[in-house]
Amino acid sequence: MFVLKTDQKQPKVILPSLTVEETLRTPHFWLMWVAFFSGSTAGMGVISTAKTMMSQSFGPLLPNVVTAGFAMTYVMAISAANLTGRFGWGAISDKIGQFATFTIFGSMGCALYISLPYCVEWMAANPSVLPLAMFYGSSLLLISFFGGNFSAMPAYESNLFGRQNVGAIHGRMMTACALSGLAGPRIVTYFNQRKEQQSIRELAQTIDSNTFVEHFGSPIQDIDKLIQTKTVTINKLLNIIPPDAHAIDPTPFLYNDTLYVMSIMMASCAAANFGVRFLGMPKKRLQKPIV
Repeated sequence: MFVLKTDQKQPKVILPSLTVEETLRTPHFWLMWVAFFSGSTAGMGVISTAKTMMSQSFGPLLPNVVTAGFAMTYVMAISAANLTGRFGWGAISDKIGQFATFTIFGSMGCALYISLPYCVEWMAANPSVLPLAMFYGSSLLLISFFGGNFSAMPAYESNLFGRQNVGAIHGRMMTACALSGLAGPRIVTYFNQRKEQQSIRELAQTIDSNTFVEHFGSPIQDIDKLIQTKTVTINKLLNIIPPDAHAIDPTPFLYNDTLYVMSIMMASCAAANFGVRFLGMPKKRLQKPIV
């Protein structure tokens, strides 16, 4: 039997790069923009409030452990996780691909954000170091996802739109990061204040009306005005609530709603990423391949 050998090679097909204008007209770009914005917003929200969230969520439950110094160390760990994520997830995405990497960010990030409030509730029911350690580790992993967003996205853009204009395309993509820097902290502030005001109203209902007037100089019907002026706070109400009311300090749970919203943001990241995979390669690149 003879084997015919040949030096002829199959021509390599190279897909053309899209221009910035062509890229902006694809649904792929905007789905990736949503994924980038959602992941960045969730990360920005945690970074902006890391010290306060740690102090309020675990300080009242473990005052001897979660001190001001501990909270400051947590902030430093958050910064280190962000930096580590930029290098680590960039290398991982080169191995497993950007779609798989963003799938991890979105799906695992959603699950981890949902788990954080349960760590706080676990701590409230049975104070120990274990739920604190789980909260600490999970939040650091989430911030590494935030850092990984920035290292994996340029390669994702290059694979979909070509290398030629990836710098300019990424510049447009970074508008998502700019908006997330505004949206993340505002989301945290809004839901934290809403939860705090709701908790104050619930605590005020356990106090006798005469006692309330005696301490705050206004009837309980003016509770909204008193909240706005900081006349009525959770700590002040806890000091005058009768023992038989069995009131629980709501301070550790003030960030629960915020964390649930962040889990929704990560679910949006996952959904947008799967949308990119469903669409496949932009049709414009497949029309005129370069041989």
